[in-house]
Amino acid sequence: LCTGGSLDVLPGFDPERIARAARAGGTSFDAVPTVMARLLDRAPAEDLARLRWVSFASEPMPASLLRRWWDALPAVATYQFYGMTELVPATVANDRLQREEPTSVGVPFPSAHVSVLDGGELACGSPAQMAGYYADPDATAAALTPDGAIRTGDAGRIDERGRVFLTGRLKDLIISGGLNIAPAEIEAVACEHPGILTAVVVGIPDERWGETPVVVAVAARDNGVAARDVLHHCRRELTAFKRPSAAALVDVLPSTGIGKSAKAVIRQRILDGEIALVRAD
Repeated sequence: LCTGGSLDVLPGFDPERIARAARAGGTSFDAVPTVMARLLDRAPAEDLARLRWVSFASEPMPASLLRRWWDALPAVATYQFYGMTELVPATVANDRLQREEPTSVGVPFPSAHVSVLDGGELACGSPAQMAGYYADPDATAAALTPDGAIRTGDAGRIDERGRVFLTGRLKDLIISGGLNIAPAEIEAVACEHPGILTAVVVGIPDERWGETPVVVAVAARDNGVAARDVLHHCRRELTAFKRPSAAALVDVLPSTGIGKSAKAVIRQRILDGEIALVRAD
């Protein structure tokens, strides 16, 4: 805005309006991965190709979705940011870094420091972090490490080049038969199926294992993929204890106000019988 740019704020996801904005001279678009997948399926590629770049954050980006984006729109650069409401940004991945390592969320922002705590949780400190939760000193203390960094709630690792990788959300971990399962790993495998746009994995109660992972996915239009196809694909590609026990297809995933998949809603709809699962043989 300071350099003469303008913003077109959309009231909700509307692929035609996004395409129209690109045709009218729009140069960039901010999204979450779920929205990017739906754009690839519903918006004309010739319009999206007019964009210079797209940035995304807020939920894991499957490497398979990035590759689909680059295949369809090779000249549209991608930029990923990782952070949280309490601290933005923690890391950034430019287009070159992502094409080299599409599973990374990038390197720490110049003003940020990222570390891995005991137990594998990422922590981040930055001048741009919150001072604390309003009128809640106990919650503030619980969120901070002894040196003042913020616990992100995400499990991850940092390689020898300083690149940060997320391995899952700690609160989303599924404990099945005493073993920890990160939904993000199964979601990435599900999204590698050529007929799937996006997918989420949640844990549901199981009499034998305590909890079991199930996949809920959105298929690309008019490709004939079935829930059983996704289930077989995941079970073939994953280690035995990580294999989902069931799968379902839906037209659209319930989402939060910023477009992230609402996992708690999805899980409840499964338990209420609103989402019908196809179970493994």
